[in-house]
Amino acid sequence: MWLFVPIAIIVIWMLFKFIIEVVDEYIGNSLVYIAEALKMSEALAGVTLIAFANGASDIIVSLVSTDGDADSAIAYNIGCLLGDGLFVCTVMMFLVI
Repeated sequence: MWLFVPIAIIVIWMLFKFIIEVVDEYIGNSLVYIAEALKMSEALAGVTLIAFANGASDIIVSLVSTDGDADSAIAYNIGCLLGDGLFVCTVMMFLVI
């Protein structure tokens, strides 16, 4: 049981490292291109475009989940939104503070 904690920490670290690499390679370059095309300031692009990129997964999950049964789709959407909010409020606030 004691071996689980270090392995879990390593796996979580590797997942975050992978996400960082993907964002740096693809999303970052796309946001810079969009900001230059729209002639946005760096601060405005950081506030608006990063927020759009952050919310894109929520929109995609909501669209995909509405394909099936209406009751389960609503429960799935609420679960995803609450899970995202819980993650932001706990993990990200911990990292920022």
